[in-house]
Amino acid sequence: MEVPDSIANDRPAEPVGGSRASGGEGAGFGSAHLRALSRVSAALCGLSDLHAILRVGLDSVYDLLRGEVGGILLVDEATQTLRYRIAYGLPSQVVEETTLAVGEGIAGRVADTGRAIMLQDISADPDAANESLAAAELPLEGLRALVSIPLRSRHRIFGAINVAGREPRSFGTDDVYVLHSIGEQMGIAIERAEVLEQLTTGRETYQRMARHYLVAQDEERRRIARELHDETSQSISALALNMRALVEMAEMSGQNEEFIERMKKVESMAQQTAHELTRIINDLRPGLLDSAGLLPAIRRFAEDKLQPLEVDITIEVHGTLPRLAPEVEATLFRFAQGAISNVARHAEARNLYIFVDAREETLLLRISDDGRGFDASTVTGIEETTGRGRGVFAMKERIRLLGGNCEVESVPGEGTKVTAEIPVKDVGDAEDTCLGSR
Repeated sequence: MEVPDSIANDRPAEPVGGSRASGGEGAGFGSAHLRALSRVSAALCGLSDLHAILRVGLDSVYDLLRGEVGGILLVDEATQTLRYRIAYGLPSQVVEETTLAVGEGIAGRVADTGRAIMLQDISADPDAANESLAAAELPLEGLRALVSIPLRSRHRIFGAINVAGREPRSFGTDDVYVLHSIGEQMGIAIERAEVLEQLTTGRETYQRMARHYLVAQDEERRRIARELHDETSQSISALALNMRALVEMAEMSGQNEEFIERMKKVESMAQQTAHELTRIINDLRPGLLDSAGLLPAIRRFAEDKLQPLEVDITIEVHGTLPRLAPEVEATLFRFAQGAISNVARHAEARNLYIFVDAREETLLLRISDDGRGFDASTVTGIEETTGRGRGVFAMKERIRLLGGNCEVESVPGEGTKVTAEIPVKDVGDAEDTCLGSR
């Protein structure tokens, strides 16, 4: 059915249902048009929430046309049907139960063709009224003017805006231009919102997977550390003790000096291996982290790493540091481990400062030094050939996975400051969920 007095072109050159000179609402590009375009443009530029985008668009068309009822129907790509997502002045039953196939009814045709339909007086066309009523788009009793505008981007039609009023209206070229512009701006905004939602969903999925990976990695570290401690370390310690006993027996029995010296070297190698194995076990999973908590583990690691380099360590704690979920403490320990290791390898510092601020909802951990520093602004990623920036990226990513923020501040000659701040409650909840899914 062809709807009389309708607009069926993307950009008609002439108004339908009346010219500029015909008077009425369509005559002249007035302040109402400018306000509508300005409001939509300004609002949609900064919006990413779909409901807010739909509300701004519907408000603009509704106000411009002095609408009585109206709504926005969006296309479900899977079923190729339209349903209301937002509506004004419509019975809740209509909003909830209306389902149109693409091509059905006025809004369905608009969504199918991408062409707006504007009726100056729907009462003059019973077929149009019957079509809309049969499709349950709008309860049109007592309504006259009707517009249905496609929401479209360059490659896709997302749905239609329907607005009807009680007074007939002559649609001029300016009305057509403004209404089409609103529909296209909304289409672009909806497309952008969908992309942002997909990115957000992808990011959340990545974070969940990465968190599971960190949990699995920490559990594997713990398993390896436990096996090394319970089996390999015990065997090497026993070997060192037996070698000590053999050396003493050889000395007491007057064995050859060269033989005794060789035995002593083997004993020394066993002791050195045991010491190195203990260091490896602590790097994998320090026992203090499980038994005493985060801060003692960080303190011990800093002392073991930096005291041989004659670096003084100062620790300051504000508030009471709570025990966190094991994987959260492990992640924060790895963060501190990376920062302290960088100090040991590169900083040439004389002092290391560890500052902890335990607040009710957040935990702040800052590690700073007075070493040679570097230009932090040059570290924008990981260099493919040298791997430079990998440590900074790893620290930041670990903290992001806990829902926190990480900042690295450094200036050549002025030391380095690395700060992590995480939400304690949210992290605990997230990690509990993560553990429960294993």
